[in-house]
Amino acid sequence: MVAPSEPAVPIVRGAGKKATQAKRQLYANPLPVGTHDRLRNTIGTSRRTWWDWFNEGTKWFAERSHAPPIYRGWYDATTNAVWMSDEGDASKLWTQGFFGKGNLSRSEPTWAARMRAEAEARERGEMTAEQMTQKRREERKLLKIERARAAVKAGIQLPDGVTALGGEWNESSHEAGGLWRGDEDMPTVQMGVSRIKGLKYFSDEVAKPVPESPYEHDEFDSLDNIEHFQLTMIEAFFLAGMLGCLEVYDKEGTMLSVDALYQLCLSTQLPPNASTPPLCAWARPDNPFLLHYVVYHHFRSLGWVVKSGTKFCVDFLLYKRGPVFSHAEFAVLVVPEYNDETDKNSSPFLPHYNEGHKDWVWFSMINRVNTQVQKTLILAHVSIPRLANCSPAFLSTPHGFVDKLKQGHFAVKEVAIRRWVPARMKS
Repeated sequence: MVAPSEPAVPIVRGAGKKATQAKRQLYANPLPVGTHDRLRNTIGTSRRTWWDWFNEGTKWFAERSHAPPIYRGWYDATTNAVWMSDEGDASKLWTQGFFGKGNLSRSEPTWAARMRAEAEARERGEMTAEQMTQKRREERKLLKIERARAAVKAGIQLPDGVTALGGEWNESSHEAGGLWRGDEDMPTVQMGVSRIKGLKYFSDEVAKPVPESPYEHDEFDSLDNIEHFQLTMIEAFFLAGMLGCLEVYDKEGTMLSVDALYQLCLSTQLPPNASTPPLCAWARPDNPFLLHYVVYHHFRSLGWVVKSGTKFCVDFLLYKRGPVFSHAEFAVLVVPEYNDETDKNSSPFLPHYNEGHKDWVWFSMINRVNTQVQKTLILAHVSIPRLANCSPAFLSTPHGFVDKLKQGHFAVKEVAIRRWVPARMKS
């Protein structure tokens, strides 16, 4: 049932002009369309824009026909996601639009490669990049503790600051020579004993034994079968329904049609332990899946790379080119707005977590979290059409949903929020 795996796309690492040029070539395709032979024959030699790629993948919705899909995934009800076991397909979806993530990795499925690199570094007696980063973090922590101790001795800080950083403070912490004022001769630097502000080095104090790998050397060949690649339901519907380049199968191995996948996405938003109502009960315009998909489709159609923003307490993160090029510039919160408040009373779904009035504590918390990581907060207000104008009969099929999108029933309005800092923004 699974096609033979293709060679994984090489991972480009490092910095510099050569690495940047290699990344641009590797991630040149903004969407995974036009790679099939039938599509490739119609491309031509002219330079293609992002809009050309998007139109090529979505025109089948109007023509009711499309090229055979080239990727396959399996729906997992436990995680409510689509899993992919073919490493070649996973690499292509990642390099052509940054879709999906590895379940053991932050984003790109590189867990197996990192395990091999760690084993090879251990055999050479070296540290991996992650171990070196952890060691530097421990160095900085000890540097902050010793800096706080010096501040206590100078009388500008309480001992509580030392304990808050994880250090200890007692009478023996005072040096025999009295308080350190900072104008004495430079102390003799000893490994793990004394430090100078701004000096970074590896010391014996933070040296730890390299942990043993949980895998034997002969088990490295089977590491590829441990991590799997997963797509969210929004990404799966976008790839299968809008681009036509993904087939989704259930646990019995039966391929789901686009209509079946669409109805499955809608049904996953029902409250837990609730009896499955008829289709007309949850094919509504206020279905949480439709609200989030509208925002996802909106920013994807504008050329942004959209990823999950759960890490920063938001719904989505927007990347200008992709995670391998730069950090996300914007953090998006989906804010639903009913055009008819009476439709809220008949909704079978739980109240949306961003719905209704929010106090300033919630707003300040969300905005401060994203300001600290240099992201601009975007409130994406989704206009929920009236149930009378967008009945379940239209939304029960993906074609009806797309028609409503084209008619502008689901409008998205962006509001950018910036934190006002008087010291920086004074005239």
